[in-house]
Amino acid sequence: MAMLDEEHEPLPQKPADHNAYKLGSINNHNIVVAGLPQTGNCSAATVVTQMRMTFPNLRYGLLVGIGGGVPAQTDSGMIRLGHVVVSKQTGIHSGAVQYDHGKAKEGHFERTGAIAPPPQILLNAAQALAVQREILNDDPVWVDAQRTQKYRRTIRRFKFPGIENDHLYHPNYIHHQPGQSCDECACDPEQRIERQINEGDESFVVVHRGTIASGELVVKSAALRDRLAQQHGLLCFEMEAAGALADFPCLVIRGISDYCDSHKNDQWHGYAAAAAAAYARQLFFHLPKEETQTRNCNTQSNSAAFQLPINLSEIFEVTRFVAREEELSRIQDILKGTIGRRTAILHGLGGIGKTQLAIAHFKRHRTDYSTAIWLNARDETTLKQSFARIAERIMRHDPSMTYVSGAVESRDADRIVEAVKRWLDEPANDHWLLIYDNYDRPMLTSTNAIKSGQPDLSEEDHTDEAAKNHRDHADPKAFDLRQYLPETDHGAIIVTSRLSVKLGQSIQLGKLEDISDSLEILASASRRDSIKRDSAAHDLALRLDGLPLALATAGAYLEQVAMTCAEYLQLCLETTRGVALEYKAVVALGSLGLLYADQGRLQDAEAMYQRALDGYEKAWGPDHTSTLDTVNNLGALYKDQGRLQDAKAMYQRALDGYEKALGPTLIATYIPALNTLENFAILCVELGRVDEALLYYRRARNGVEAVWGRDSQRYARLSSRMNSVPSHHSHD
Repeated sequence: MAMLDEEHEPLPQKPADHNAYKLGSINNHNIVVAGLPQTGNCSAATVVTQMRMTFPNLRYGLLVGIGGGVPAQTDSGMIRLGHVVVSKQTGIHSGAVQYDHGKAKEGHFERTGAIAPPPQILLNAAQALAVQREILNDDPVWVDAQRTQKYRRTIRRFKFPGIENDHLYHPNYIHHQPGQSCDECACDPEQRIERQINEGDESFVVVHRGTIASGELVVKSAALRDRLAQQHGLLCFEMEAAGALADFPCLVIRGISDYCDSHKNDQWHGYAAAAAAAYARQLFFHLPKEETQTRNCNTQSNSAAFQLPINLSEIFEVTRFVAREEELSRIQDILKGTIGRRTAILHGLGGIGKTQLAIAHFKRHRTDYSTAIWLNARDETTLKQSFARIAERIMRHDPSMTYVSGAVESRDADRIVEAVKRWLDEPANDHWLLIYDNYDRPMLTSTNAIKSGQPDLSEEDHTDEAAKNHRDHADPKAFDLRQYLPETDHGAIIVTSRLSVKLGQSIQLGKLEDISDSLEILASASRRDSIKRDSAAHDLALRLDGLPLALATAGAYLEQVAMTCAEYLQLCLETTRGVALEYKAVVALGSLGLLYADQGRLQDAEAMYQRALDGYEKAWGPDHTSTLDTVNNLGALYKDQGRLQDAKAMYQRALDGYEKALGPTLIATYIPALNTLENFAILCVELGRVDEALLYYRRARNGVEAVWGRDSQRYARLSSRMNSVPSHHSHD
């Protein structure tokens, strides 16, 4: 059910219909899902017959499941475990063949009968999907296959087992002990056939189209597999298509879970099923709506085409947000209604909770919006990349938007931005929410703005001297966000920034005033609910002064170590004893450096960071984590200045220091170190050091998996960034 956009209430069934159904929709196509009580063509035929009693207006079917693959070469490469095989007419076969149905004649077996070909509309959809997947950077089938991993623990069996667990043995090598795995019965690894590993398979579902064999026989013989495959040109074996296709037009979709040999096991069943289901889901985005509507169905509103599925996977989202009720109420007051375009500006210090507040607003009021789109406005390049990803999602959701697909195919970043803005400007598309996150580099005085008579973005009144100072220290990556806003007078926008900018109504976020909110963050981040009743935790919360990021960091540390709040607080006191005054001065210098960086005064920011670094080294030494955090900040600053080699040296020093201070085990889950790894990977991409970038991305992603799990949004973000590394599709 993970592939459905929405689930519908069950309907009455005919008395003779004993099937169990799930009803729902994908891309506004109504869908009936029925499982088979057991394998075999007879079971499939019974299910289809009973289904058509209750649902007489069914137009066509998708027969989705797992099958045994033939390790043959196709236009898409060698068939491997986890790939998908889809039925297609080839030569004399209609797409599926019942290989065990026929007559035994003198010295041979003569196959008789024919199976109906797939409906042309499904074949057209399959072809359209194939063309689309050639264009897109991210494979929509692979993305949808991950939908099964975001729910309960029991669904983890659908995860990709890894290329290293895909073993093909020589056809004449027989499995030693039925009922045991190859490892358990010590099958000889030397008998495995060496094949080239395409690591891109881990983020791309390879699809082969051709003839699928259907029969009542479970094929567990490589020799029989190869003989039948050669005779009929087969790509896959399964056991239901012949029964289902007897009188119902279907497209057969099978995820490859084994090689039809004696070495069968269940390890790949879950992922193969998920891959097949994900492919089936994507077909619905290429089917014309009119073909699936009946005269008795309610007509969808024109705005349904703009109900883009929500995807906030690139945002790190806290599991339990401590609500700022007053600020949430103010956001709703600004954005509610449908008249005109409404814009809320959330501004405050880094780590104060701006992004989480924007997410909390959407979750609380998601029924008010047709979709929510998150755009990373850290800098212009990153923002354009966000627009490109949105364009691809629009293209997948509604291929009829030809101006969007044309822009995607052109790979022109500016054209893609304009196409997405045009989509947002469509008159029927008037209930969206846009979140421009991390807009921390506003061009406070824009030449284009002056020419067009627009005001400066800064909320402050600048003197001539102040304006001159801003020009003298201008951030080369500052930009005017207004050119990336839709031009229409509808929709809702949230902008998060460290600065107050004149783009809408401002809401300033400050420190948490209520101690109970601070304790809630500590409890949530540490996963220790009892912490809220701990007096030492109360003292720790007071010491951290209502700063959400500081509280979350302390909680994350406590979650990783066997230490009480009292012990942690004592450690903090002992560490800072004797250097408290100096430490406060050093922190102030670091904060001033951050402020200058936000204002684009990069030279002044560098001077403050250097002074802070000197102070940390004197107070705590060169390898203390606070010292290394400042080293990381310097690396980020150098990168912003275009001093890439200096940035590389800082990131390397930070990583070496973290490893020395924490050891190889703790560094793997220490969040600031994971941030440095990700920053280092981004830098290596700019330097053209692709292999190093992938190495650092892998280390960061492994750490994120250990801390938050594979289902976390940060894990998804890192995977997406790995996939976008130039000249590489995922290498992990």
